[in-house]
Amino acid sequence: MCFFALVIAMILIIQLSYYGAALGAGPTEIEVSFEPNKEMDINIHAVNSESYNFPVITYTDGELSEYLTLLGPSEVVLGPRGTDDGVYTFNYKLHLPDKLDAPGKHEGIIYVSQKPPEGSFGGVAAIIRVASRVIVYIPYPGKFIEAKLNTMDKNLRTGQNLLFSIDVINRGSLKIDNVYGIIDIYDSSKKLISSLRTNSSSVEAGEEAILVSRWLADEKPGKYTAYAKVYFDGNMTDDINDMYFILGSPSIDILSIKANPIENNTVGKIIVEIKSKWNSPIEDVYATIDVIEKDGKIIKSAKSESATLTPWGVKSLPIFLETEGIGIGNYTGIVHVNFFDKNKTAETVISIVPAKSYNMSIIVFAIAGVLIIMLVAFVIVRKRKGGYRSDGYIKSFK
Repeated sequence: MCFFALVIAMILIIQLSYYGAALGAGPTEIEVSFEPNKEMDINIHAVNSESYNFPVITYTDGELSEYLTLLGPSEVVLGPRGTDDGVYTFNYKLHLPDKLDAPGKHEGIIYVSQKPPEGSFGGVAAIIRVASRVIVYIPYPGKFIEAKLNTMDKNLRTGQNLLFSIDVINRGSLKIDNVYGIIDIYDSSKKLISSLRTNSSSVEAGEEAILVSRWLADEKPGKYTAYAKVYFDGNMTDDINDMYFILGSPSIDILSIKANPIENNTVGKIIVEIKSKWNSPIEDVYATIDVIEKDGKIIKSAKSESATLTPWGVKSLPIFLETEGIGIGNYTGIVHVNFFDKNKTAETVISIVPAKSYNMSIIVFAIAGVLIIMLVAFVIVRKRKGGYRSDGYIKSFK
């Protein structure tokens, strides 16, 4: 077995052990530049990751299937993993025609599949199948490029330099003398934050180039999206793939906790005021409070309703605390503001005070005073309307 096949087999075994698959095949993609009547050998390495013999078959499909010829058996039994027989190479010959009509991408697929169990044909059986794709590109007339935007890091720290790259492939029939990219960075509200220009390059037909630019991530924390266009010899692509990245992490500040003294055996209102430090909405934000005695025991807890915090917005979260069963005195209140998988914590003092008592004698005198005032008012009104005789007796009204 050749050294290259052994290397491929080791890579596939590592991948198979990671994904838990029983069968692997590689390479997964083979790219070929079109030449009339071109011939080339294509070797597909099949690997068994199971501890027992594994029968497999191979076959082709797709547009280029008729140009792929198998040079050997189509069915073999792979030995257990780790043995020499656990890896087998299927040899194919690719023989292209003198022309393929349409420019662009043409594809053939080489499958390596678990051999269906005896008697499964016509019924239902789950089998494992892996594919290797043979891709042939026909150059477009003139100048034509394919491009893809990439970045190495999608989670950044404030002040970090972010490297963008644009992979450019000349799929046309002519050389491109000058190609460069423009990368626009937008925040979550679609506001343009920065516009970057990459280096310039020339690209021969069928060749590749990499265009790069760096951005200093000195904006506020939040989600950002990069879009790119590529300009080449007076032409321009549409927006190529966009790419989002995150600067910093979502955060919330607790601005204040308003907790006035609460009478015992009542319901008190505690207001937690918070502020977003994120450029996108933060949903399902809620606050909790734990009332703690001096020995650290939690004697009462309460929770606010959930809310959505707008970008950089301020919001108040009311918590209603029932004080039944809590003795009079001062307690520590631990407030947690919860969002995503994070939380912010702050501390306050919860004061439970006696309920207000009222002196009954004062209440009686107050009621009596009100009644006397009402009676005096009644008498005055009647007198003004002639309701008394000159001898002091009340006139009768009919």
